[in-house]
Amino acid sequence: ALFYAMPNSGYSFLNWTNGSTIVSTNNPYTTTVNSLLTYTANFKQGLEYCYPTGNMQHSVRYLSNFTLTDGVLEVEVEDVQAAPKDEVYKDRTSSVLVTEPGSTLYFSKLNWHGEWMHGYVYVDYNCDGAFNTISNALALNNGELVSYNYLSEKGASVGTNSRGEVVSNSCDVLADNMPSWVLPSDLAPGDYRLRFKIDWNDSDPCGSVRQNNEIQVNGGCICDITLRILAPGTAPVATSKVTPQDAGI
Repeated sequence: ALFYAMPNSGYSFLNWTNGSTIVSTNNPYTTTVNSLLTYTANFKQGLEYCYPTGNMQHSVRYLSNFTLTDGVLEVEVEDVQAAPKDEVYKDRTSSVLVTEPGSTLYFSKLNWHGEWMHGYVYVDYNCDGAFNTISNALALNNGELVSYNYLSEKGASVGTNSRGEVVSNSCDVLADNMPSWVLPSDLAPGDYRLRFKIDWNDSDPCGSVRQNNEIQVNGGCICDITLRILAPGTAPVATSKVTPQDAGI
């Protein structure tokens, strides 16, 4: 039997229980049922996004900084990783990109050190504490994987980006090869988590866990920032920068 629980906005999945016994923290949860049982899905208030722990093991790769923009306003995310073998996950949610529904977002600057890696961007549009992996660069469906510069069947040397263009697995992670994406025109005002991930050919927003390609091993990085949506016509016409990093918003 397959059990799946869908958290409402503002809640995150906790576990499955049978009576007072915790049977799994997986969601979805698959089990063999041979008798009449009652499984309860438990939730908790507040969102807890998944992320990899530990430091990178690669001796060359690291993400210095990047800038996201809608062509008018921008957010500069600096000092993400200081050097190779820094922490894999970086919480930069104090960095905020202010924009409006229907905007087209893109990287205007991206300083990634190292070759043969791939970039992925997700937006938690439904604010459920998770990112689904449905491609949605043009805001045509409910997908939260809004941009990527390479994805293919495992082991293939060519694949596609989020525009559907054929690309090589050696494309690297550059501002000019990360496709732009469009925000939904009906996106409600509020704060949303945006995740930028560098990994090797893997759409898992939590980082690759494939043997010998774990994100810690391949030298990847995950960085979360905040996307702040204002009502149309109310976004400011200037941008600001926080110094030092994480000192405020």
